[in-house]
Amino acid sequence: MTNIITSYLSFLPLVSRGAPDARVVAIGGIDFTQDTQYQVDLTAAVNSAQLPHPIQSVFLDASACMFGTTTLQVAGTGQRIVIQPWYQGYFPILNTKNSFIFSFTNTFGLGRIDGTMSVFAHFLTIPVVASVWSAQQTDAGYGVGPLGEVGLGQ
Repeated sequence: MTNIITSYLSFLPLVSRGAPDARVVAIGGIDFTQDTQYQVDLTAAVNSAQLPHPIQSVFLDASACMFGTTTLQVAGTGQRIVIQPWYQGYFPILNTKNSFIFSFTNTFGLGRIDGTMSVFAHFLTIPVVASVWSAQQTDAGYGVGPLGEVGLGQ
């Protein structure tokens, strides 16, 4: 398992103007050709007040992941989020009050040279409604749930 160092992360404000900031913690380019499991520990960032609110959701982008499913597991609650290759989506996260450790797993990419195997994660301090869509362009446009058949990309 590879630990992703979180000390260099920038926290991008989404909302301000006197209200508590909603923030994004972007983790980019988790490369599953190098390892099958990565761990991200945001506990220190949350506890040090760099994030005014706990992590409540995540945007996962597996559009550059060509093989196998990617699983995000939340330590403390055991929640598992599974995303298919070529898909993107928003997912709510069930956290405990003092543990913000996340493990990413994809066992199909190790050593592959015939395609990309990168997943991007953006942890959010705001709640979201779960939604998943295909990021692969087809003749009908990009798939967005049941609306993908009506040609949204045109």
